[in-house]
Amino acid sequence: MNVISKIGNRDHIVTPITVSTGPTDGSKAVQTKADGTLDASFLPPGVGEESITRLFAENVTAPAVVLVVAGELVAADASVGNASRAMQGFITNSGTTGVAGKMYYGGISSGWSGLTVDAPYFLAAASGDITDTPITTAGQTHQYFGTAISATEILVEVGAPYILGE
Repeated sequence: MNVISKIGNRDHIVTPITVSTGPTDGSKAVQTKADGTLDASFLPPGVGEESITRLFAENVTAPAVVLVVAGELVAADASVGNASRAMQGFITNSGTTGVAGKMYYGGISSGWSGLTVDAPYFLAAASGDITDTPITTAGQTHQYFGTAISATEILVEVGAPYILGE
């Protein structure tokens, strides 16, 4: 899609940018993404999505809850003792070992299925998964993830982890 932009006293046909690479993109025409949102690269530091980019230490299928271990992304898992696999955030795109991926700390996590609206969801005793039934097994990690706002979306509010029976 091209747009007409006035540069000086003349009209020019320009192609808008969908991602900013920084100050060199100042005064350029901007286009939203297909979903109607503006790419986070246009926002100043501290505004927008709360996320980090890291390499995946293992293959993880999205949507999933994850954490950073030794600087890399791994799937969270309530069944791993001592809360060493407690979730820190979530991914919306699947990841492959050694490839960079983005972990989000908050916001809305989408791509889930069969969620019950208004139900709370927790870290599950399965790699990267969530459940609406809190775990009850001693030694496993209990951790709140968020509340379903639709059958496919959760409003994320990651809670502090604690070990059951300790």
